[in-house]
Amino acid sequence: MKIPNKSHFTINEVCSILNLKPYVLRFWETEFIEITPDVGPNGERLYRRKDIESITYIKKLLFEDKLTIEKTKFELRSLLKNRKKSEPSQRIEIPTEDADKIMAMRSKLESVVSLANEIRNGIGR
Repeated sequence: MKIPNKSHFTINEVCSILNLKPYVLRFWETEFIEITPDVGPNGERLYRRKDIESITYIKKLLFEDKLTIEKTKFELRSLLKNRKKSEPSQRIEIPTEDADKIMAMRSKLESVVSLANEIRNGIGR
């Protein structure tokens, strides 16, 4: 199965790619929190690639492995939990000069918050 290289897919496109009926996909949306389509300006469902990958796995578990919906939910959540554990946490490297600017801004903001608190406390007396 080849997923076209685009950011969003309509329900009909997803159903065509995965050979599903729209009512099946709409039902799965109510059962599996992993399927979270966006809503377009006209109210249509717009699925992302990660949605299609989840739907593909759900279809395999239900249709090929013959699991129940409850067992499929368990398997899907276990897979996602294990995937998150194995992914390294992402750290962003910030150049020193940018870090210095951020720290200076933070210091100024803390001063503004402190001054605002003093003013508020002075007015409240």
